[in-house]
Amino acid sequence: MSKYKIRSVAFVAVATALLFLFGCGTANDGEKKNEKEDPIMNVENDTALGRWLEAHGVEYYIADVELSPEKLTELYEKELEKGRHEGYTPVIVLDDGTDGSLLLSMLKEYDPESLLQAELPDGKAFLDSRIDEFKNPSDPSLDALDPDMLRDDSAVGEPLNAFISYSIEMDGSIAHIVKLPTDKPWEAVLYLPFGGWNSCPDPEHMAGVCKYWYEKYSAYPALIAGEELNFYLPSPVPESEAREAALEHFAFCEDVVFQGVGYINAVEDYIRQSTVWYFWWD
Repeated sequence: MSKYKIRSVAFVAVATALLFLFGCGTANDGEKKNEKEDPIMNVENDTALGRWLEAHGVEYYIADVELSPEKLTELYEKELEKGRHEGYTPVIVLDDGTDGSLLLSMLKEYDPESLLQAELPDGKAFLDSRIDEFKNPSDPSLDALDPDMLRDDSAVGEPLNAFISYSIEMDGSIAHIVKLPTDKPWEAVLYLPFGGWNSCPDPEHMAGVCKYWYEKYSAYPALIAGEELNFYLPSPVPESEAREAALEHFAFCEDVVFQGVGYINAVEDYIRQSTVWYFWWD
């Protein structure tokens, strides 16, 4: 039996529910937002990440708004527009404010300055190599698998147009709005090192993929929450490119299929309708 079978129906159901729970919502749905709800700096929140950012001269504030998918997405869109004019790249980081977060652990393991100075791997070549590894596994104990064959005509995807994360619904989560001093969005996962555990690409390869996706799809790494990563796109991927993008998603994070929607064509369907991409790695 292949190692790559879906681990459990129950987990798939949970993961799928999370992935598409807010899929039909957008940052523009619902009642008109009250201008007085604009986020402000909450100076009373002293967090471990905030202290690290301050020590390294990175500007940030803590969003004084209700943590909901729609409000966080709207806030990000406003910061993205401001950042284009003021020369920074925004990233939302959700954590509990303590020094035990995954990101703080990554900052102890990786030096952002060294990561930023290193030459990035080719993101597309990296994704292609991971697809090839599934088709022609170097480990003889693994079955060959063509991800493009993981199809079911009845499988469909739902649109996702607002950020999602387990952390949004958790009591005590804090939204740090980080203003990274760069106009290169892919550097977000180097300034705030992300990746390198289990099958998650390490920060250098993560940044290479982010660069490739930004240049091809205008996809921004936008929200980090523990082992979760959301991308933001100004508009969905054209239908003509959704199949290729779905295979790239699988190469990047195979659990979008194995622990998520179950079939590659469901990923295609979701991609062609969505302005948010969601990934997580155990």
